[in-house]
Amino acid sequence: MVYIQKLKGIWNLKPLFIFLLFSTFIYFLFIRFATPAITSIEPANNSYTNKDWVFINITSSENLSQSLVEWGNASGFTNVSMDNTSLTNWYANMTSLSDYAYNYSIWMQNTTGVWSKSQRYFITIDTIPPNINFAPPTPPNNTKTNNTYVYINITTNDTYQHTAFIDWNKSLVLWLRFNNEQGENSTFFRDWSTYGNNGTCSGSSCPTQAYGKFGKALEFDGVDDYVEVKDSNNLDISPSVTIEAWIYMNTLASVMGRDLGIVFKNYAYGLEIEADTDCIDFVIWDNDILSELQPSGCALTANEWHYLVATFDGDIMKVYQDGTLVSSLDTTADSIDKTSTNLSIAYSHSGRYFNGTIDEVKIWNRALSWEEINASYHAGLYRLYHNFTNLADMKSYTYK
Repeated sequence: MVYIQKLKGIWNLKPLFIFLLFSTFIYFLFIRFATPAITSIEPANNSYTNKDWVFINITSSENLSQSLVEWGNASGFTNVSMDNTSLTNWYANMTSLSDYAYNYSIWMQNTTGVWSKSQRYFITIDTIPPNINFAPPTPPNNTKTNNTYVYINITTNDTYQHTAFIDWNKSLVLWLRFNNEQGENSTFFRDWSTYGNNGTCSGSSCPTQAYGKFGKALEFDGVDDYVEVKDSNNLDISPSVTIEAWIYMNTLASVMGRDLGIVFKNYAYGLEIEADTDCIDFVIWDNDILSELQPSGCALTANEWHYLVATFDGDIMKVYQDGTLVSSLDTTADSIDKTSTNLSIAYSHSGRYFNGTIDEVKIWNRALSWEEINASYHAGLYRLYHNFTNLADMKSYTYK
């Protein structure tokens, strides 16, 4: 690119320049060589996968003549040539990988011969499931007790970051893993809870499969695609609810100029990203009255995974970010309205589509404790335990 500027103007550049003298005017000729950049990349940074291969796919800002992956780990690095489907779309398939934490950068050369290097990206290969054990004082299976409480204590062990939770008495009513597992395809997404609240592709296009925080996930374009879950009795939750999801925003809500829907059941409960603050926005309705928790200072960032949780226990609304309580609100609400509206993932209403990747969506018919939320965030750092209290007499309970 060439910029020409009279002596009167000032450029904040350090270019190669040529001094020219014409008549009584002095001109500077500025020559700037544009460098190629990545406009999108898969997998997302800091991803985990249970496969022994990684498919790297990039889109560049301009035509490239070649592209390389600088791939490796603590044992060393190697450069791998990328193939392409067009001059702006390049890919490489890294195969036969051992369980390890890998990192890589992308080298790109445009058609004028200029090279550039991307930031470094990280991905972990983890094909071995974590060890899970019930520890004392967890009661053995088929226990009978005269107590009105049960203390569940779980230990987990894994080399890498992992998540753990307790499905107490079938309180998990929705679990969308988005891993494209048995029975799933590009338009059908299985609910792994007890209740079969399966999701389907909605909108004028479908989200695409992408690397997630744990395994696979769905990437949404922020324009017209989302996942819809049909209304059911077990999604009409009251008086308590928990909503959780891992999100990876491609673009901040403030930049897009609108709220971004994450999980939403209109006129019942919902979780969004607020455009004014780039913060979590948690809403519930009780007797058609909206209660809204809009904290500030969440410091949500784009191009990074965040774990978001919202809880309501029939009295207090709370929101958590990455395992930390961000804010709470003592509301006048004591229940949640039951509606016939469908549940949406990556969309709320009025054009509020999510732009980025969503993984591990869960909805519960109870308010999770801080200990449970921390263990879901990182079971390797936080122990999973909970004391389930106020249990009814002569009633059987299950947990797993």
